[in-house]
Amino acid sequence: MEAQNMTNTRQSDFNNPKRYSFQYSLYNWKESGVAKVRFHDTDMLLSTSNNGKELVIAFGGTASAGDLSTNLQTFEPANHSSFFQGDGIEGSLHRGFLNAYSRVDEGYILPLGNASHSMPLLRDIHDLFTKCEEKVRKKRKNNNSTTPQISGLMLTTEIYEGSSKKRNNTSTNNDKEKRRSRGCHLKRIKLSDILRSIVIDALQKGLTVHVVGHSLGGALATLLAGDVIANHPSVSVKKLHVWVYGSPQIADDTFLRSAMNAAPRLKKFLRGNGRFNRFVTLSNRCKVDAIVDVTKAALSERKKLGGVHGSVVHFAEPRYLLADAQSSAAAHELDQYLNSLAETKSKDPLAIDLPSLDLSQCVRESNASSSKK
Repeated sequence: MEAQNMTNTRQSDFNNPKRYSFQYSLYNWKESGVAKVRFHDTDMLLSTSNNGKELVIAFGGTASAGDLSTNLQTFEPANHSSFFQGDGIEGSLHRGFLNAYSRVDEGYILPLGNASHSMPLLRDIHDLFTKCEEKVRKKRKNNNSTTPQISGLMLTTEIYEGSSKKRNNTSTNNDKEKRRSRGCHLKRIKLSDILRSIVIDALQKGLTVHVVGHSLGGALATLLAGDVIANHPSVSVKKLHVWVYGSPQIADDTFLRSAMNAAPRLKKFLRGNGRFNRFVTLSNRCKVDAIVDVTKAALSERKKLGGVHGSVVHFAEPRYLLADAQSSAAAHELDQYLNSLAETKSKDPLAIDLPSLDLSQCVRESNASSSKK
């Protein structure tokens, strides 16, 4: 009876459209050809809803020296990269964030779930991994080797299950090495091409796509969505949703205005229908997450560097969440966002009512502080 109940529970979970399963991890993506220098370290998880109707792409935040070098880069003229198409594109974009999305072309891919379940939603990425496996097998056969390797790293399709265990720093490093050794090393294929293809394919099939990111990951999520919306006007984005948490600014106001003029539906996407959601935590002293305006602060004394003549801006107004944090820096931690969202019972985060703090007062103080700067 107990076994039957467990089976029924699992079946119920599988059929629940609001439950999601990890399918692939793409990690350690960088620009190839840069000798011994890792300018970027882009990571993400791909998940699908258990009913196969939703796709989630979640970008990771700053977690390595490569990520830090991404954050520390300055702005460049938007027309220099030629990434965003259309007449009249002006202004500047953050070079580090843009390149961490558009130029990285070497990294790892690791299956985390049941490939047959994610098909055909993730067919392109499944095909990439399958071709990689075939290459490994041929190399192993030619070398008469018993251990499959790519670029000196072992390859296996086993699911990595260490993420749910509590680990100390030593075991965490060991787990990272173990995870890396199980991925397939890909080269000379742009990550942006992979992700764009996946998103466009899903949208054209009428599926819902959620692009998610915290901190640096929020900047990358914004760029992926902007790429599809602005550069691929024939693709419907009615079922595209963006969720960013503690994301820094990625562009100046000149770029944002010109991009919305060149792609009018970008303005509609950002300004209406609740499909672009930007969350920002407030500490229990009414201090805004320190990272959300770090780009603006860094450029305050050197605005013309990289062609920034206007103001660096966010693409949407924030939706505030109360965090149990003593400082604005602590409020930026991912755990603070997760805990704050978990405690939010209303659909509108501004309507939450926690006894420890009056959120409306916090918002007024934050806005007043911003207007003085």
